[in-house]
Amino acid sequence: IDSAEVKIDKNNTEPTLLTEVYLNVTDDNLEEGNEMLRMHISELTGAVLPGNKRSGFFTLTLVDAPIIDFVDNKGDYSVEENSPTETEVVRIKLRGSDASKMVLSMVDNGSVKFPLDSLFKYDLVKEGSTYYAVITVRDSAKLDYEQIDSVYKVTLVLKDKNGAEGSHTVEAPLNIHIIDVNEMPIAIHPTPDPTINENMPSGTVVDTLEYDDIDKALKFRDDVFVAVGGDTTFFSIDPSGVIRTNQVFDYEMKLYDNRDTTYQLIVLLRDRNDATLSVLDTVVIHIKNVNEIPYILTDTTSVLENTKPGTVVDTLKAVDADFDDVDSLLKFTLVEDPSGCFVVSEKGII
Repeated sequence: IDSAEVKIDKNNTEPTLLTEVYLNVTDDNLEEGNEMLRMHISELTGAVLPGNKRSGFFTLTLVDAPIIDFVDNKGDYSVEENSPTETEVVRIKLRGSDASKMVLSMVDNGSVKFPLDSLFKYDLVKEGSTYYAVITVRDSAKLDYEQIDSVYKVTLVLKDKNGAEGSHTVEAPLNIHIIDVNEMPIAIHPTPDPTINENMPSGTVVDTLEYDDIDKALKFRDDVFVAVGGDTTFFSIDPSGVIRTNQVFDYEMKLYDNRDTTYQLIVLLRDRNDATLSVLDTVVIHIKNVNEIPYILTDTTSVLENTKPGTVVDTLKAVDADFDDVDSLLKFTLVEDPSGCFVVSEKGII
C-alpha cells in the first residue's frame, strides 16, 4: 500500500509510549542495492514528534537481500572407488556476489554402512569472482565400494553468516554414486608346500591353487593362472590353477644324479579381462620318497642229485631302489617248495 493511518485516541490522556508500524517486505530476487523508504506523518493532534512538531517523516533503509543460489546442480554425481584423496567429485556454481558472507554445510541423508563425512569433505571455493561449492574425496583408503554404501544422498546447505536461522538459506540435494572398479586378485599361497610321490604317472595332479579377489561382482572375479617361470619342463598349470606333473619322478635317481628333489614353479595370477591386474607367486613342490617293491634277480639255479643236506646251493640276489646296502636291509622268506627239499635263510642262502 502507499499510505496508512495510525490513530491515537484524543480522549486518552495516558502517554502513548510505543506505536508499532509493520511493513511486509518480500525478496524481489534482484540485485539493485539498498532502498530508502520515507514514512510521512501529518496532522498530529494528540501527540507530537520530536521537537514538538505536528508533521514530519521517518526514513527506513531497506537493505538489499543477498541473492545466493546453486545454479548448475546436476543432481547425480559419481566417483570411482579408491580415487585419490582430494579428487573432486562435485562442483556447483553459486549465483550472487555475497557468497563470502555465507556458510556452507553438508547433510548426510541416511548413509548406512559408512558415514559420509569420513569419505568426503566440502568447501566454498572462489575462482576469480565466482564461487563454487565443491566436494572432494577425504580419504582414498576408505573409498572402497565393497565396504561402503553404493549411493550417498547429500544435501548442500548455504546460509547467511549473520542471518537468523532459516534466513537466506538455499539447498542443493544431490546423489554421489560410488563406481565399482576391477581390482587386483589375491593369490593364496599353498600351505604346506605341495608334494608328489615318486613313480606317479605323468599328468598326475599335484595341487590346485586357490585365489581370492577384493571384488564381489562376478564380472570382476574372472582370474586365471599362468606358469611364467621355474621348472616348467617338469610341471604345468592350467588356467583354473591345477598343477600337474609332466614326467615320472624317481626320488633315488635324483639323489644319485646330485639333483635336488625340490622344484619351483613361478605362477602368475591375472585378471582375464585386464592383464595389468596380476600378482606373482612361487610354488615350491617336493618329490616324496616312497617305499618301493624289491625284486629278486635270481630266477633259476641248479643242484646235483645226492647232494648232502645243508649244502649251499646258491645265494639269491635282489634289488631294492630304496637302499644302497641291499644285503643288510632285505629279508628273504621261502613261500612255497612242493618238494620240501630246500630251505632259504633270511639272507637269501638256499
